[in-house]
Amino acid sequence: MKAIILTSDKANRLHSLTEKTPLPMIKIAGKPIIRYLTDFLSKNGINHVIYNPGYLGNLLDNYMNQLSYPSMSIHSLSCALKENDNNCVENIFGSAQILLSANNHGLLLDDDFLVIPSDSILNFDIKEAMRKHHASGALCTLITTDCSPQQSNLSILLDSEKNNRIHLQKETAANSDLIHTQVYIFNPEVLKFIPENTFYDIDKDLIPKLSLLSQKIQYIKIPMQRHSLKTLQDYWYINHFFAKHSGVPSITAQAEFNKVVPLRSQQNCSVLL
Repeated sequence: MKAIILTSDKANRLHSLTEKTPLPMIKIAGKPIIRYLTDFLSKNGINHVIYNPGYLGNLLDNYMNQLSYPSMSIHSLSCALKENDNNCVENIFGSAQILLSANNHGLLLDDDFLVIPSDSILNFDIKEAMRKHHASGALCTLITTDCSPQQSNLSILLDSEKNNRIHLQKETAANSDLIHTQVYIFNPEVLKFIPENTFYDIDKDLIPKLSLLSQKIQYIKIPMQRHSLKTLQDYWYINHFFAKHSGVPSITAQAEFNKVVPLRSQQNCSVLL
């Protein structure tokens, strides 16, 4: 079973963290996010991981080349980068094009495959999610879970007239019932709907197109431990959560936070645990 890890860009909201470090290599309780993900995938039956290096990709490639799993191979998929209107560095062709590029570069997506973001630490039952996907015969399955009060999320909205119409809307967790985790399961047939050599994003372009064409797409709710790094507040919360639950002294988590986040940016990051 294959999984694609979509790496994140250099975001202004995390500038103090990502100026010199790829987002997937930001450490949580002393361990890079990407390592949490590869460990999770290896333990859950994934035997082939594909990732796009993204911003400061040489640093990520160097790290990934050092990882070794007895039953899981890891491949890097280089993609051109650009700076967008918000001064963020991103993949020049969008997240959906990475799927097509992987297939075109010989990393054949010949069976249903998993797609996960590189800015979240995840833990869920991949086999159960795959079982539900296969049982439905869906071209695309979006994996959702219950909202987290600590973070902003994308909510799932359904068209009341057509059950297969799925809309994504950014809201605060307080206003959301289900969270779009940006975890997907795709049937390889989905590649036919991605145009060549043009910017194409999964959420902004591919999902709406599949919905408009009445292709079978669904969302499923899966129990999940999920920690998504979108803001400095998230970084504060996640480090302290892992310190609390993994035996890392809280003072160590605080020291790591102080090292990478300027004091002036810490004023709004206090979280009660």
